[in-house]
Amino acid sequence: MSLSKKDGDVLMEKVVLYIGLTDEENKALSTEEIESILSKRTTELLDYANELKYDVCGIYKDGYYIGDETNRVNLNKMVSELKDKSINFVLTTYKEVISAVNERLEDFTNEISKFSAKLKVISELKLEDTIASRRNQQLKELMDDCKLEYVSPSIINLLNLDIKNDEQFLNPDFEVKKRSAYVREIYNSEYSWYGKNVILYVRLSEEDKDKKTPEELSESIKNQLSMLLKHAKANRWIVVAIFCDEDYSGVDNDRPEYNKCLRFCEVGKTDIVLCKMQSRFTRDMEHVEKYIHGLFPQWGIRFVGKVDNADTVVKGNKKSRQINGLINEWYLEDLSENIRDVFRDKHANGQFTGPFAPYGYKKDPEDKNHLIPDPVASVVVKKIFELYAYEGYGLYKIIKYLKEHSIMCPYEYKVAQGLEAKYNKESKEHVWSRTSVRRILNDVVYIGHLAQSRTTTPSYKNKKVIYLPKEQWIVCKNTHEPIIDMNTWNKTQEMIENKARCCKAHGVKSKYSGIIECNCCHKNFKKISAPKDNKEAEYFRCAEICKPYHDCNNTRSVRTDALDEILCERINERIKKYKDLSVMNKINIKEILGSDKNNQIEALRIEKKDIEKKIAQKDNIYQGMYEDLKTGIIDYDEYKIFKENFKNEKIALTSRLEVIDNQLKEFDQAENNFEEVGKLYKKYSSIKEVTREIINEFVERIYIGSYDKTTNSRDIHIKWRYQF
Repeated sequence: MSLSKKDGDVLMEKVVLYIGLTDEENKALSTEEIESILSKRTTELLDYANELKYDVCGIYKDGYYIGDETNRVNLNKMVSELKDKSINFVLTTYKEVISAVNERLEDFTNEISKFSAKLKVISELKLEDTIASRRNQQLKELMDDCKLEYVSPSIINLLNLDIKNDEQFLNPDFEVKKRSAYVREIYNSEYSWYGKNVILYVRLSEEDKDKKTPEELSESIKNQLSMLLKHAKANRWIVVAIFCDEDYSGVDNDRPEYNKCLRFCEVGKTDIVLCKMQSRFTRDMEHVEKYIHGLFPQWGIRFVGKVDNADTVVKGNKKSRQINGLINEWYLEDLSENIRDVFRDKHANGQFTGPFAPYGYKKDPEDKNHLIPDPVASVVVKKIFELYAYEGYGLYKIIKYLKEHSIMCPYEYKVAQGLEAKYNKESKEHVWSRTSVRRILNDVVYIGHLAQSRTTTPSYKNKKVIYLPKEQWIVCKNTHEPIIDMNTWNKTQEMIENKARCCKAHGVKSKYSGIIECNCCHKNFKKISAPKDNKEAEYFRCAEICKPYHDCNNTRSVRTDALDEILCERINERIKKYKDLSVMNKINIKEILGSDKNNQIEALRIEKKDIEKKIAQKDNIYQGMYEDLKTGIIDYDEYKIFKENFKNEKIALTSRLEVIDNQLKEFDQAENNFEEVGKLYKKYSSIKEVTREIINEFVERIYIGSYDKTTNSRDIHIKWRYQF
């Protein structure tokens, strides 16, 4: 082997590169396309050579050759010039050239061998694999110098590491290492940080996932990891743990590895947290203040963002970190609203945007926003409608039929298809239930329509699902092939409506409707009817008990006439109590409204004062920004961003202030309506029959507890509209 230039103490092998095109490619491609391919293949070979630390001594390219491949100018030039160079390898991705000159292959090989060189043909696939393998090896070598106690499973799988994690630190009883308070003087010198423990946090955002292929995503993780490992090594920090979250937004505080990272810090197992940048760690301003500026200093932990120079030991760096945090939040807010607008537009255009197709359908392979019938599940959907509309099956009977025939429920079917489906344990979505069958019978998707935008969330930070009223849904008709014909659909909906009316006592609403609540599971009580003594008796029982699977033990129903008797007695007691107190002149507004109402009033007044203070502060900040604009401290684009966001924040505060003012007015009105309250209790000397009107006047809620067999009784608590 010939000597070549040194890279440190390592001798670098000398190579030349050859790039060309096949006869077929030259015939089919345009000049621009040929140039593009030659450039791409040259870049690939150079990247490969750089990864292996080869010394590239020459690059030879041939294009536009058709027919006799042996006449390629640069191919022949390369062979002739090898005599004057000490070359270890000839690298090419162009294996087809070698095949085309098969007659001269032996001659080429012999000539190259004379110069102690080898012909190394690298196909594109092999090239990529080799580079990836080399990158993995480099990362493993960097990690060999670490004292790793924990590595995220995704990193272990990506690099095929032989590491077993000890996750004792996640145990709530794990002993927390007591750390001295954060003293800036200790950290005046970078030398003081030599030998300190550091943990790395890597995040692959959901924005990345939308834009990149799986290979690019893996490379993104490796790039972040390589950067942080090299930075730690250069600063002589000891890497003790690596945490990595994939497909998570920086504002999501439920990231599994992120929370493990915080726990690792809490128990005192690190001195430094190192990230690519602050936004990779968190985009939530609350968490910036809580952890980076709050708990980390208390725990004696330094936070470092390599790219954006976020560093908690640098004086004057806090303001820039806060500004970064604020900008990150604004970015996410704008991004969230843009995404909402995109989805609204898609819904208005009849495009399906759900993560999974509704049961009975699948996503069109050629258009993921279009639904096509699933050949297996669509048959089940048709059968459910047939059983209900034409064979007189109720929901329970349909469930029984599906289970007897071993038909998978929607969740089980998704899993069987290899989809990463999740279910809500409380809603029992992993089995056939009344809810799942009813959902199918009521969904317009089966007649070819799409009803979307049914839910929303309060904000990009609050993921609580809010169910919108039907009038706010976006409905598009005839967007896909229907499974159910209109006659079957109309008959089904008519039967559902008729059954609903029957359950309401022939169209008459129960006087207790929406009033009674189970004191065990806090579900509403549901009216049921049963024959008794040749008459139809009315009962109420917990709605949860009506489900096939339930956890509520409040199983015993209560008769309406028994409830009437109890309520009638208690209302009469309150009427008598009011009259007795009135005679004794002991009624006042506090007794009427209750002390809890007064506490609410005081809390509202405190909140109002606080909001008014914040609004004044916003006005001062806005004025300061305007002054900074005039003096040139900030440019107009920066001022525009701050102005827009401060404007939105002030609007939110003002809106809340209006709500508080209205609530206070209502309380003031309640005081002024004291005489009206008196009129209510003076209206009745006593009652003999409980009506819906009387219940609405006196009662806000009725809570019914479970039946006690020992005492032969049950607790019935009434929340009155007016307390005294």
